[in-house]
Amino acid sequence: GGGGVCHVRGVLSERMRAPGNLWAVLWEGTSALCAAEQRPLFDAAREAHIALEALDASPLPELLSQLCMGAIAHLLDAMARCAAAKLVPRTEERAAQLWEGL
Repeated sequence: GGGGVCHVRGVLSERMRAPGNLWAVLWEGTSALCAAEQRPLFDAAREAHIALEALDASPLPELLSQLCMGAIAHLLDAMARCAAAKLVPRTEERAAQLWEGL
């Protein structure tokens, strides 16, 4: 380890500690390791790189279409939620109809 202090708290339930239970086997066979010393489960830089590669490989018309649809959805949602929308009858219904027509 890296010299960090680990505090052991809690125990597994009776069912999870039953002989032969996979969790019990793993629990007993694994040494305690502080979270700061564990390998991260999610690599944000790697996932961002994958997302950027996917965007780079997307055809421009498809990408622009998706961006426009997202912007329109956001605009319709904002319009339906604004205070002035409550003054106009059936605003949410009309926004939903516009969205369905796209």
